[in-house]
Amino acid sequence: MALITIPRLPEAPEQYDRQQMSQLVQTLEQMIFVLNNTYTPETLRNQDEAFAFFLGGGGGTTSDIESDITTNANNISTNTTNITTNASNISTNTSNISTNTSNISTNTTDISALKKQTRYSIIVNG
Repeated sequence: MALITIPRLPEAPEQYDRQQMSQLVQTLEQMIFVLNNTYTPETLRNQDEAFAFFLGGGGGTTSDIESDITTNANNISTNTTNITTNASNISTNTSNISTNTSNISTNTTDISALKKQTRYSIIVNG
């Protein structure tokens, strides 16, 4: 697995809820941070096993290797579940942003109508 380069994530546009978008950006950055900190190049692992074998650690038995494979498979499964959950959260956030944009548009229309009513009321009631 290659080391992940942290991409430049976009800032939240003003028309959206800034806190919600900032939270999304922070979550993505944390996920990248965790992936980068759990990364172990295979060459380092091989060197560690060779060194352990040299010192009498046996270099790993078949059961050790099988245990490592099971642990890695469980970690991959957990990471897949987390990625699916994050994708679902992103979809929900996108839907919420769309709803908020629609609400802002409706509120703008309502404010415009209230301004007209207020002007009319001032003119009529003097």
